[in-house]
Amino acid sequence: MLPLGLAVAVAAALISLLLIVPAFENGASEPIQLGGSGGGGEPPAWMMAKLDSLPLYPGAENQDPIQRAVYTGGDEISAGYWVKDPPEQVIAFYVRELPKAGWQPETPPTTQTREKGGETFTGVRATFVKDDLRLTIGVSPNTKDPERGASRLGVGIERR
Repeated sequence: MLPLGLAVAVAAALISLLLIVPAFENGASEPIQLGGSGGGGEPPAWMMAKLDSLPLYPGAENQDPIQRAVYTGGDEISAGYWVKDPPEQVIAFYVRELPKAGWQPETPPTTQTREKGGETFTGVRATFVKDDLRLTIGVSPNTKDPERGASRLGVGIERR
């Protein structure tokens, strides 16, 4: 059994992968899932209710029509979507709409770039807080599979 501090650090690292990697893995045809089908079984009803209460970008399509959210256990849940518009337009929607739903900006939209396999991936990420929850929105261009949408949108909720 891991000490509590290490367990929290591992959980935070896994959440970061779930939220950031989907926003940068441009051509993947499936959302990235840790632990097979998420590893955490069915998410608690309150988590699905929070996810369902978020404004959804107009025209967004779930990346996995069978499993609409990834639950890794604990207090984290994420979902991935294909969207037709560019990342800047998508993130602007969330910056405008989330405060109307009670979510306050924690970090402003930030462009993040990383290299993988000789390619450079760039995405935009912002976080919001409400009560004891943190919401992360990540959007990146979809350059490898554009017929699915111009961008990939990752949405994640965790207890902070």
